[in-house]
Amino acid sequence: MVWARFEKNNGEDVKKEFKKQPFKKPQRGVSREEIKDAYISGQSIGDICLAFDMSPSNIHYHRKRDLEAGVDWIALRNENKRDLSDLERKKDLFLKKLIDAFEEILKSSGGEPLEPRLLQDFANAYYKIVSPKTFDAKFLIQKSAEETIATIAHLALEQNKQEVANFLSENADLLIETILKKRV
Repeated sequence: MVWARFEKNNGEDVKKEFKKQPFKKPQRGVSREEIKDAYISGQSIGDICLAFDMSPSNIHYHRKRDLEAGVDWIALRNENKRDLSDLERKKDLFLKKLIDAFEEILKSSGGEPLEPRLLQDFANAYYKIVSPKTFDAKFLIQKSAEETIATIAHLALEQNKQEVANFLSENADLLIETILKKRV
């Protein structure tokens, strides 16, 4: 089926035609974790679609399912993008700007005594920003459970216990969901 739409190009209507892409079923063996890892690493939806031969709706479906389970792909992607290599320099720069702002307030006060609490408010603002982020217990429990299941499955395969490995791979989501319900 061919679709068409009209767009303005230098004041003229231009007809653009495009084919509607058929729904693609994902390749067999592609797990949600592989898709999530690719998304978190910064690959675009289009690149992931090409790599795993699937449609964007499949990726959004998996992302939505994980979000319902408490795993926010967008937050993980943003956290992954943070550049921690020069964090100390950024902290020093922020602290310098904070002190400069406080000195400016001192100058503008014209020598009048300031409330001692003002400096405390500035210091608290700094420490709130640079304090370690809170850990998402649910995410840590889920990650630990996934690693445990993967390790047990790997050991089962090494010892030719195919039934155990099959059971773990078929029921991994249910196991993790059960663990999360008991822990969180």
